[in-house]
Amino acid sequence: MKNILFILSFSTIIAQQTQTEILSEIYNSDKPLLQKLWSRSADLSNTLRSVEAIEFSKDGQYIVTGSKFGYDLMVWNTIDGTIVWKAKQMSEIECVAFSPDGKWVAAGDEDYELRIYEAPTGKLFKILKHDAALDGMAWSNDGKTVVTGTESGKIVVWNTDNWKKNKTINNGKVVNSLQFSKDDSKIIIGGDLILKDGTKGGFIRLYSTKDWSILKEFPLMKKPNKSARFSPDETTVVAASFDKTVKVHNASTGEIITALPQPARSEAAIFHPSGKWLITGGIYRDIRIYDTKTWKQVEALPTVNTEYFDITKDGRLMVSAHERSGIISLYLFETDPNISTKFTKSVLQNKDLKN
Repeated sequence: MKNILFILSFSTIIAQQTQTEILSEIYNSDKPLLQKLWSRSADLSNTLRSVEAIEFSKDGQYIVTGSKFGYDLMVWNTIDGTIVWKAKQMSEIECVAFSPDGKWVAAGDEDYELRIYEAPTGKLFKILKHDAALDGMAWSNDGKTVVTGTESGKIVVWNTDNWKKNKTINNGKVVNSLQFSKDDSKIIIGGDLILKDGTKGGFIRLYSTKDWSILKEFPLMKKPNKSARFSPDETTVVAASFDKTVKVHNASTGEIITALPQPARSEAAIFHPSGKWLITGGIYRDIRIYDTKTWKQVEALPTVNTEYFDITKDGRLMVSAHERSGIISLYLFETDPNISTKFTKSVLQNKDLKN
């Protein structure tokens, strides 16, 4: 009997070791595993095709996209890439977002308008007029504020209770990118400006949302800056620059921590919610992933030119929007080999798991 128990116990240990080894082979802890789930065409123009912006809803169930040449705003089901609804705007769509409560979809375009739609139906609700084309926008995490950035260098603050304009800040520089801090007390802004020698450069500014004063001016860039985003802990800021680098800055001092060389101009950069990875893309044929401890590249995924990224809050799904093709793609982003062990018993209601 003792021999039988020993054999059974030994078999259990072997089975557990084998499972661990298999997980280690499938999920390499040194780099994430990305599996493309689907790709779709989101710009159906008869001429050129490009998708300028893409965002998840807060719950990750839906995706919104804006096309550059087809002028189509589309909402998609994340699970299978089917279209929920689409609406035609008057010009190139540059920025899109869901409200945090999932009630609204906003889209800014080159026709000087931010259009607000009912998210479930696609019915147009409100048009917010501007004095210039829109290049960027952000919805505050509490849902009370929308901030837009224009090509004339204006930052416009909107109250979502009454959709009235609260404030206009003359930033003086083209605003391409905006992102609120988690507590909505700050906003990071990136874009273009004209340098003293008459050439186009890039900038990053950190603003207080309490009085809209400038908290930090980051070092000017010699080429335009398409994107500026916080790391999950908000200690660093990443910028995608046309100078063929992705720069990581100290958020407090503005100091450049590292400049990651890219093969051509960079258009998009985003931190994974875990903080372990940085994802970059641009006018080159791959998506690059870097380890944020070493800043070494750990993965490259073949793809067409990339314009924009977004990642769900739990870090499991990533969407990419692509220039010169009009393609969008959804990826499964797996970084934790023990995720099924951690959550199976807490999520499933099976009786055998409760006993």
